Amino acid sequence: MKSIQETVESKVSLFLESCLPDDDCHLIAAFSGGPDSSVLLYLLKKLQNKFAYSLSAAYINHNIRPFEVMESEQDQLVRRAKEWGVKLHVKKYPPGFIDYFALKTGTSQEGAARNCRYHFFNKLKNRYERSLLVLGHNRNDQFETLVMRIFQGTGIDGLAGIPAGDKNLIRPLLDVSRDEILEYAEKENIPYVTDMTNETGDYRRNRIRRELVPVLFDIFPNPDAALFDVCKEMHLAGKFCAGTIHWQKNGDSWQLKAEEFLILPPGVRRNVLLRKMDEINRGLMPRDTRIPGRFLKPLDDLAADTDGPDRILARGYNIELEKKDGLVILRKNIKKNTGGLFHILEEDAPLVTEAFTLSLCKSFGVEDESPGNFLVPVKSNLSVRTGKKGDFSVMDGFETILKLDENGKIMYFLYGNQKKSEKIPNLNADCVIIKLEVNYAPGR
Repeated sequence: MKSIQETVESKVSLFLESCLPDDDCHLIAAFSGGPDSSVLLYLLKKLQNKFAYSLSAAYINHNIRPFEVMESEQDQLVRRAKEWGVKLHVKKYPPGFIDYFALKTGTSQEGAARNCRYHFFNKLKNRYERSLLVLGHNRNDQFETLVMRIFQGTGIDGLAGIPAGDKNLIRPLLDVSRDEILEYAEKENIPYVTDMTNETGDYRRNRIRRELVPVLFDIFPNPDAALFDVCKEMHLAGKFCAGTIHWQKNGDSWQLKAEEFLILPPGVRRNVLLRKMDEINRGLMPRDTRIPGRFLKPLDDLAADTDGPDRILARGYNIELEKKDGLVILRKNIKKNTGGLFHILEEDAPLVTEAFTLSLCKSFGVEDESPGNFLVPVKSNLSVRTGKKGDFSVMDGFETILKLDENGKIMYFLYGNQKKSEKIPNLNADCVIIKLEVNYAPGR
C-alpha cells in the first residue's frame, strides 16, 4: 500500500507531466500560507528537479483581518519562502481598500479580494516568459463549488466546475482531497497558518464546508464522485446542444428563429443567452458580475410556442431580448450616461463604449509614441469610473491619471502633454501603456 507521501506526490507528478510545456517555463504559486498552498509550494519545490521549470510564489496581504495578525502572517511566510529557497512576491493592500473596492464594484468582500488577487497575479505573469499561475484548489473545493452552484442555480458552463487548467493557469491538487493534504503536511512537517474566518459561519462556503458537506458524506457513499459524474454528463450534453445554435448578425442586433430558440430546454436556452451576453458585455461590466435567477426566469417559463404574442423577453445588464415576427432578437441596450460605472482595466478586459475603446498593454521599455498611447507607472489597480456627465476617469487607486469625455476626447492627463518615458517620474514602478482608440470622429 502506498504511503500518503507517495500517493500525493504521484498525483501531482502525473498532473504536471500531462500539462507542462516541453520547453522551460516559470511557475508562480499562489501562496496564502494555508495548508493547501503550503503543501502545493512544498511539492513544487520538491519536484522541481524532475521538471524543467523555475519557481516563485506570490503572497497577497489583503489587510482584511486585524493588522497585527496580517503583519505576523506575512513575516512568517516571507521567512518560510526564504527557507525553502523560493522567491516570494508580496503585494500589500492598505487597510480598508478591499471593502472600498467591494462597495464600488458591487461585489462581496470575497469577490473584491479575489479580483485584486488575480490582478496582481496577472501583473506577475507578465514579468516572466512562458509563465503559469499555480493554484491550490483541491477535490473538496471542487465538491463545495458544485454544491453551491447547483443550489444557487447554474447554467451549463457552471456544471463544469473548477477547471484543472484555464489558459495560463493550472491546479495540480484538484484530485487531492483536503484530508490527504492535511495528512501529507503532518508527515512532511510542513507548517501552515490557519485563517480563523474559516471557523465561522460568516461566509456561505464555510457553512457548506462545516455543516452541509459532513452530512452528505455521512448519508451517501462517495457523494463527491457521484456528483462529479452527473455534472460532467449534464455539462457535456448541454454544451453539445448549445453548440448547435448560432446567432445571425443583423446590423446592431443578433437573431435566431423563435422556434429554434424556444424548443431548447430551459437550461440550454439560458446558456445560449448568457454566452452572447458575456460577449456583448466584455469590458463593460465587472467580470464576476452574477446574473440573478429572476432575470432569467422568464426564459424558463416560455412555452415552445412560436404563436405566442410578440414581447420583450428580457431587458437589463446592457441587453434587450425581444420575440418579434417569428424571431428572437438580441440587441445592446447600453445607456450612454452610465454614471457610477466602475470597471477594472486589465490587459484582457478593455473598456468598450460606443465612441471609443480603452485598453491596457504591458510596457517593455520600447514606448510607442502614438497620440492615443499613454505610458504610466502604476501603484495599484487601474479602474475606470464614469461621472454624471458621461465623462470617464482612469484611476490609479484614488488618483486620476486620465480623463476623457463621452466621445473619447482627452480632457486631462496626469503628466500633461508628456507621454515619453524620460519625461515621466517613478519609472522604477511597473509601467503600462493605456491605449485609446476612438471608434468614430466626434460629430460625424
